[in-house]
Amino acid sequence: MILTLTDGTTTATLSGSGVIRGCTYFPDTPQKRAGEWMPVTETATVNITGSASSVRAAVTTIEGLIIAAQRRQETGAGERVFVSYKPVTADTDAYRSEVLDGRVVWPSNPGLRHLENTVTTTQIAVIWTRAPWWEGAEAELAIGALGQSAATGGRNIDSDPADANYIQAQSGVIAGNMPAPVRIHLINNTGSTQNYRRVMMGVNAFSDPDSFVNFLQGEAKISGGSVVADAAASGGNALQFTASSSPTTFQWTLPAADMARTKGRRFRILARVACNGGMQQVRPDIRTSGGVVLWQGDELSFNTFTYASWEDFGVVPLPPGGYSSAYGAARLGLTFRGAGQIEVDVIQLTPLDSYRHLEILGSGLPTNNGTAIVHDGIDLQTYQLASTTRTPVPTTFGGPLMIYPGYHNRIYILNQVNAGGTTDANINLSFSVRLYYRPRRVTV
Repeated sequence: MILTLTDGTTTATLSGSGVIRGCTYFPDTPQKRAGEWMPVTETATVNITGSASSVRAAVTTIEGLIIAAQRRQETGAGERVFVSYKPVTADTDAYRSEVLDGRVVWPSNPGLRHLENTVTTTQIAVIWTRAPWWEGAEAELAIGALGQSAATGGRNIDSDPADANYIQAQSGVIAGNMPAPVRIHLINNTGSTQNYRRVMMGVNAFSDPDSFVNFLQGEAKISGGSVVADAAASGGNALQFTASSSPTTFQWTLPAADMARTKGRRFRILARVACNGGMQQVRPDIRTSGGVVLWQGDELSFNTFTYASWEDFGVVPLPPGGYSSAYGAARLGLTFRGAGQIEVDVIQLTPLDSYRHLEILGSGLPTNNGTAIVHDGIDLQTYQLASTTRTPVPTTFGGPLMIYPGYHNRIYILNQVNAGGTTDANINLSFSVRLYYRPRRVTV
């Protein structure tokens, strides 16, 4: 066994190093409450032999790491602290679990508290509360994309949902038995600098990723408006209409097969739209195949310009009321109010098994060709990576992007830049995507 506490710079080897002679430790098993894994509190009994000063120094190091872990949880300052564990010394990799809290307890036996001897032998209890999982060594996942077999080193995708704007990891390549956060590198491979303003990423693991159709073309509406040709649009056409203060509703068919796949789960409606009337309002709803409203969301405001933009139209349940294999087709309804001409190109039904949105204010973040936008769910950071230089992206929402062992995972990715007008939401703008993770396990 090898057991350490470490922040990456300072390490205390509790299983034996220097004056620390060894320890007794048995990892506990986390429990679930209300669907959430709960932190684990454990004790390592550590034996120390040495001079008084060396014993105190060893204990000070251990206490310092625990205090650093507490500070990290309270303020976010400093490095994360982990307990690292190899149950078998000869194992190639150790597993780690983040320390959230803890303390050191000296023994109550006077014979083990006597520091006056030339050589002191004592025993302390190192008690910590840790995260309810163990993480293995970091690895790059072999991922595939449409027409690109699974491999490491990057896969190219664009932002057209009809053109398969996803990367995917098959269940057999994801180790561990718990959901694991990923670090995803979105590498600008367009050949020129792009001023990224917005990136949206959603994971589908539980809604039949192989078969689920995740988009609706604007021109596929059931009735109303006009279909116009647009060479920059997905599929070459879009829905166009004139909004007014009177609500205008459009509906799209959600096939029965897809309603069986979605199983009542929630999806975020991301739409590529343009308008020339400033601020607009939209309200999403889900209807029967005959048009009767079953569920209605809140009215939301959005403000685009004459060029297209990716806009968030809210979260909807598909279908509402849970899941039954007997449920038939449904409809997505979008009700608009406002002024001016609106063009709806394509609507992405974005899975929310996990979701992350990156927003860069102002004119966007200039990103040279070969430079990456990185969402690091492992270390809880989002930044631009140019060689070894990191520039933070502070405005994000959603949890860390997660993948699920035992399932086929698809990650859908949309991006938008500030290009000064008509190409801001260019659906042909590509990324090379790489994916890294640490496999998580309940026990080791």
